[in-house]
Amino acid sequence: MLSKLKSFAFFALLALQTAVVYAQKPSFEIKAPNLVAVGEIFRVEFVTDTEPRNFLQPTLDEGIDIIAGPTPSTSKNVTIVGGNVETNSRYSYTYVLQC
Repeated sequence: MLSKLKSFAFFALLALQTAVVYAQKPSFEIKAPNLVAVGEIFRVEFVTDTEPRNFLQPTLDEGIDIIAGPTPSTSKNVTIVGGNVETNSRYSYTYVLQC
């Protein structure tokens, strides 16, 4: 099962094509449980700080079913301290899966 999750993460990473940002390196994170039981429903979230150009759904191995998703989410944060403005963005795609 862990190899299937790694395979899913690899293909999702390839599918999440991010724009090039010159001011900072884009970050990418995958949030998922380390271990799931057969039949268990779990979430996998792909998060980046750079707006994705295209998100292509990855091909899943047999035995992993998509219950919901991808569900896109965007959040933006603006902080002003002493006249300095800092903006942060977060883009994510969440899947609810069952193995």
